[in-house]
Amino acid sequence: MKGTAAPFTIFQKVLLWSMRHRLVTIGATFAIFAASVYGMQSVPKQFFPASDRPELLVGWTLPENSTIHETKAQMDRFEKSLEGDPDIVR
Repeated sequence: MKGTAAPFTIFQKVLLWSMRHRLVTIGATFAIFAASVYGMQSVPKQFFPASDRPELLVGWTLPENSTIHETKAQMDRFEKSLEGDPDIVR
């Protein structure tokens, strides 16, 4: 257990120092928070990057006891509803 004593001792010393110097700890916390808020300006605002693949994925969920025949029937109806749409290639 000698290898695990050193990290615990270091953590204990840092914790005790932080508790004894509360104002410094709180000030440092606010300073780091302010720096992170300021730093967010350099993060791109785009959540999803642009894709060069024009495709659409459709998730289709049926009850667990559905048969493969019911799944096929629903997919056939869905595909028919998309026929003739000029935005769909295949």
